[in-house]
Amino acid sequence: MRHPLRPLAALLGASLIASCGGDSESVVSVPAVSFVEVTPASVELVLGDTLDRFVRKRSGPLTGAELSFRLRLFRQICDAVHYAHQRGVIHRDLKPPNIMISDENSDPESASGLGPTVKILDFGLARITDPDMQAATMMTEVGVIRGTLAYMSPEQTRSDLDAVDVRTDVYALGMILYEMLAGVRAYDLTTTTLVDALRIICEEPPRPLHVASVGSGPLDRDLETIVGKALEKDPERRYSTVAELADDIERYLDDRPILARPPSAAYRTRKFVQRHRTGVAAAAIVLVAILAGIVGVVSGLVRARAAEAQARRDAATASKVAVF
Repeated sequence: MRHPLRPLAALLGASLIASCGGDSESVVSVPAVSFVEVTPASVELVLGDTLDRFVRKRSGPLTGAELSFRLRLFRQICDAVHYAHQRGVIHRDLKPPNIMISDENSDPESASGLGPTVKILDFGLARITDPDMQAATMMTEVGVIRGTLAYMSPEQTRSDLDAVDVRTDVYALGMILYEMLAGVRAYDLTTTTLVDALRIICEEPPRPLHVASVGSGPLDRDLETIVGKALEKDPERRYSTVAELADDIERYLDDRPILARPPSAAYRTRKFVQRHRTGVAAAAIVLVAILAGIVGVVSGLVRARAAEAQARRDAATASKVAVF
């Protein structure tokens, strides 16, 4: 039997957005519900394609115009998610199938300047950040992995409820942006076991965007930096809000300097050591042994040459004494 509060969390997550502080055209609304397991009689009808289908229909070279279009579309998605965050709701299951795009005004070079309409769906895993509402969602969450694996953040895979906040949605948006730009997912988890998939998500860096991109030329380094910051394993190193991520996208589109900076060499080295402690320790032992061997050989050569020089001096001295 399903837990009686599960539908409550699902429906309240969406209805809260629709009822608190106004309505957003980018969030699908549902009727308000009571503390009873019921199926809503009606929901908003959404026409169009899911984000993944919408992008696939626009397959072809990622021209400058197409890149700009996709980034502006992503900016709209960020605005919709930020709207939910401002009203105390974290989605926690953002992925292309949960984002609907209308096919109206979808030409990036349209003279009207209008773009497609974005709708965020399925707040079934939404977490209410209002303390009075947290108990209803937490009762079904302790020790359980919830979400779609390919878009889940490391803290979600660890079921670390205290670490799940708006930056969890930032990570999922980073995954979505990566896929919109590269045409493939950041991680290929289709043939891995669950254990390996969780390890990859928590420990392995995603493939570089410029390496993974399909059917496009080299992507700008600033875009790599933006995506990389959104996909940081440590939430503290991600954009702190979706608004910050959207702002850097806007800066890029306006040819202004982005606020994100690529991780330093020292940071990358430290993370590499943390991910590969055993291998690094073994390599360090081998390196120390090699260095010790080199030092021993060099010192032996120095001593041998010193002894040889001393022997020549002694021979010269003995020769002089023999002459006298």
